[in-house]
Amino acid sequence: MSFIALMRPNEVMVELGSRLQQHRLKQNISQADLARRLGVSIPTISNLENGKNTSLETFIGVVFALGLQN
Repeated sequence: MSFIALMRPNEVMVELGSRLQQHRLKQNISQADLARRLGVSIPTISNLENGKNTSLETFIGVVFALGLQN
């Protein structure tokens, strides 16, 4: 069983945001560059990476922008 299955929804959001941030940093993409690609604000990207409330559309956009859709 995955450890994520044992987490509360807000804890999953924090974990997923952290993972997206790690992938963004590995690709040497700034929050500003990612926000520009998606047409969202820098605080929107920051909120996502910190597990704060964000839209599913933004989450999926970041996944695709980072090439993680598979």
